[in-house]
Amino acid sequence: MGELSELFHGTIFLRFAAALVALLNPIYGIPIFLRMTAGYSPAQRRRTATIAAISVITRIMAIVLAAVAVEMIISGTVQAVQMHYPNLGDAHPPGV
Repeated sequence: MGELSELFHGTIFLRFAAALVALLNPIYGIPIFLRMTAGYSPAQRRRTATIAAISVITRIMAIVLAAVAVEMIISGTVQAVQMHYPNLGDAHPPGV
């Protein structure tokens, strides 16, 4: 139970919420990024932005690859069903 209370500790929760907002809507993430990196030097800010960009791109690529894999599995399953039941999609079954 201690771990759950640590999650809702102010700083951790605010950082999580800010990261979630930035991922869901990058335009809203810009002011959050600027506010969270206000004390950083330009080099530190550039490095943080680069790491964040690489992280987001990597996650997007992983999600796309997972979606393609799921689509291939589902597509193969649908084709297999259609081969075994060719009249499955007909509006009227045979004999009606």
